[in-house]
Amino acid sequence: MTLRVGFDVRALDDLRDAEGRYESNPNFLAEVWRAVDLVADWPKAAPLVADPGPDEIRRVAVGRFPYGIVYIVLDDLLWIVALAHSRRRPGYWRDRLP
Repeated sequence: MTLRVGFDVRALDDLRDAEGRYESNPNFLAEVWRAVDLVADWPKAAPLVADPGPDEIRRVAVGRFPYGIVYIVLDDLLWIVALAHSRRRPGYWRDRLP
């Protein structure tokens, strides 16, 4: 079953910022949506984030780009917490968790 997808408003800000960095590369958004589609279909396909806490926080890589989609599953909803750069400000998104 494919999960519904929702975004934290700050994750949308992350997406806009990252898109600005790669505006000359149309493949960036395609790779982001490919990763979202993958985990919407297979939510446990991505590894758990180290020290996940009470929720199963997972991160899927965005192919060919240094970003990962950080998400949790809430019932039938894939909740995207952040589009996080893999080397900048690790864990900055933790205060976004429900």
